[in-house]
Amino acid sequence: MMPVEPFPNLTPDAVLAAAQELDLSFQGVESYLMSYDAFIRYFQRGPQQLLTADDLIIGIHFAYGWMPTIFEFQHTSLAPSVAVINAVRAGALLDVRELGILKALLNNSIVGSSKLLHFIAPYNYAIWDSRVYRFVTGRAKVDHARVNQVSLYALYLERSRGLITNKLFLENVHRPLCRQLNGELSPLRALELVLYLGGPNQKITAHGTDSTF
Repeated sequence: MMPVEPFPNLTPDAVLAAAQELDLSFQGVESYLMSYDAFIRYFQRGPQQLLTADDLIIGIHFAYGWMPTIFEFQHTSLAPSVAVINAVRAGALLDVRELGILKALLNNSIVGSSKLLHFIAPYNYAIWDSRVYRFVTGRAKVDHARVNQVSLYALYLERSRGLITNKLFLENVHRPLCRQLNGELSPLRALELVLYLGGPNQKITAHGTDSTF
């Protein structure tokens, strides 16, 4: 039996088709666009200075400003997560264990963790949530337990980092979005915008069912 492809819609052709079909007026998400730039600027300041526990706490609350849930610390041992975010800021690509360190602190949420990681290093980390999951899997029903798996996010990151190097994506999705927003977006941010806005309306692929993989 052939293994099921976890992300059948995470292809340059599928992303380009979605980008061409979307009304990218960004109505209803203007506040997200405004706050996004402020969050990115915060972590770009003083790049030679190490991030502190205060920066971690502030960044977490940035991320949870984009979440439907209220944030509560799962524990008070901040030092391991501070070390992780400084590694991320220095260009490190985290493994599953390191991603799990952040998740364990941030409401046990890989979704919240992905947003914090993206604000710190937008060229290396992609935002992950249920709408992105729905697009890339082509599933009508969101399996929230699966969305919260560190290993699935890690695989999504690996696949996304590969996709954004594709010439079709760069010329027909990334660059037009940069022009439309009159600024520079990381390729991962451009990808996420298409997946996020396209997720609720994504047609189910031949692989898409409501069952888990």
